[in-house]
Amino acid sequence: IPACAKEGIVSVEDKRFYSNRGIDLLAIVRVLAMSFVNDHTDHGGSTITQQLARIMIRLSGMRKKTLETGEPIEKWKMTTLSGELQRRYSR
Repeated sequence: IPACAKEGIVSVEDKRFYSNRGIDLLAIVRVLAMSFVNDHTDHGGSTITQQLARIMIRLSGMRKKTLETGEPIEKWKMTTLSGELQRRYSR
């Protein structure tokens, strides 16, 4: 993948890619705050690592939602897997 393509993806998808550890707490706080204001509309907030973890979870069949609260089980697995990916692989 050309360097300019990588830089473009990072600039659009995860501005703090090289400084976060797979989870962007500032983005999560922003999304939580916006969710209260805008009736839980999707506001992004997932890092590139979290997006990869979500894809891996869904392809592996590990996905499980709860009916009452949305996707807390999947979010927890995504966060845990993001941390593991960060520990195992370099950027």
